[in-house]
Amino acid sequence: MSIRKHWLKLSGYGALWLTAATLLTKLIGVLQKIPLQNLAGDAVFGIYNIVYPIYQLMMALAIAGIPTALASYIAVLRPEERLRSLRVALVMSSVTAIILSLIVFTTAPMLGEWIGHPEIASSLRVLAAALCVTPLIAVYRGFYQGIDDARSSSLSQLIEQLVRVCCMLLALWIGLSMGWSDGKLTAGVMWGSAFGAGAALLWLWYQRPRQPFTRHSFQLSVLEARSLVKLALPTALAAIVVPIVAVVDALSIPRLLQGQAEDIMAQFGQYSRIQPLIQLVSMLLGAFAAGFLPRWMNYGADSGALRLLGPRLLLMHRMAWFVGCGATVGLLMLAEPINIMLYKDTAGLETFRYLCLTTLTSSLLAVQAPLLQAAGVSRLPLWLLVIAGGSKALLNIWLVPIYGITGAAIAANFALLLPACLGAIALKLAVRQMSSYAVQEKDNPSLVQSLISTAVAMLTMGLTLYLFQLILLPTGGVNRLEMTLYSLMAVVAGALAYSLALWITRGVTKQEITWLG
Repeated sequence: MSIRKHWLKLSGYGALWLTAATLLTKLIGVLQKIPLQNLAGDAVFGIYNIVYPIYQLMMALAIAGIPTALASYIAVLRPEERLRSLRVALVMSSVTAIILSLIVFTTAPMLGEWIGHPEIASSLRVLAAALCVTPLIAVYRGFYQGIDDARSSSLSQLIEQLVRVCCMLLALWIGLSMGWSDGKLTAGVMWGSAFGAGAALLWLWYQRPRQPFTRHSFQLSVLEARSLVKLALPTALAAIVVPIVAVVDALSIPRLLQGQAEDIMAQFGQYSRIQPLIQLVSMLLGAFAAGFLPRWMNYGADSGALRLLGPRLLLMHRMAWFVGCGATVGLLMLAEPINIMLYKDTAGLETFRYLCLTTLTSSLLAVQAPLLQAAGVSRLPLWLLVIAGGSKALLNIWLVPIYGITGAAIAANFALLLPACLGAIALKLAVRQMSSYAVQEKDNPSLVQSLISTAVAMLTMGLTLYLFQLILLPTGGVNRLEMTLYSLMAVVAGALAYSLALWITRGVTKQEITWLG
């Protein structure tokens, strides 16, 4: 089968649906933060980026492992058994949702006092409402991925994001018109998450399988629940490695910075400017991996041997490496025009450039969670979590009082580097122990070849962007429209140069592309 036909065949697979939906929803998510910062300012943007990581962490604990675990679990079940698993997962998620919502609602004032900004309590309580819904959404999405119907899951993401952004913009317009305080304005904006989650749940519930209800023994349901928890917990722990770093930042940086409260919030807003872009890359890769894994696991169950699973896992990890390296170079060289394009100025530009380097480690960590689970490594994610969160807290305490938000950016690089390296080594060792891997290993590019290919591609991209800067970079004042056009053209040119260099240097072979089927 030709490469072109092979990729056309993939258009019916979950990976492309999930990747396309995640890309579109994250683009919308990035765009919705632009008017928030542009209209409300860095102070409101800072409060938003203190509250939202806490919400993301709680969501990760509640839902991160569910879609991947449930999808992998029901992919190998008979059709009549899948609805039973769906009902068990819905009950589990409902209990989890209620518990987490109560925790966030009751501890909101305490967290506000701890951070030193009591006004964030109202925003956290708004997000507690969204936490009642999001775990149920995750169950339905995992179910649809498991039955190879990623279309329903993907459309729900788009519906959720569109409703969230529309509600956020409406609240922003009302709040600015009525002169709300920064804390009240942020709480109003947060209601968009609750309404978006509710809309997505209603749509997924309407699309649910309609079959007669059949009773199952309590003992069977408990056993199934244990199996799902066993599958979901490692992925959830691995998935919160990056969010836990953001929560550590939210809890520590405002307390460690010097100055007035509004100035501190503005500094934290500048520190958070790059986060939507990093999340765009990492979540796209995570969705890509989650879309392929259920089908790969199903292939293994059908054939009785996981002959190609090991090489496929390494291929997915190497693709994350390539994408992360390219995104890092692009963000680093386009830092100034991107800031002007998105945020009107270059405040915190040095911090932005330091944080560009975390794009690579965040990309690797995003795919390591499902890949390690598929390779049978279940205990490592907890240690990665402890290393990332603990080292970030200690480095913040040391560096932020001295260097401010630049010190926090340096701390982020070191805090994510070690977990990403350990995860990569563990994945390689786990794959080597899988059956029949040695037969396929000769088809994989060597480590040296991959590093050379990456270096050549990064150099090619860097030179391309440098020439763009010499020839096309607007001069003589800051013009946002000109910077936007320049940034978009430079991104396209840099991506094409990087991809072409990877292809010429055989970073990914034709044989490996066929493994994605």
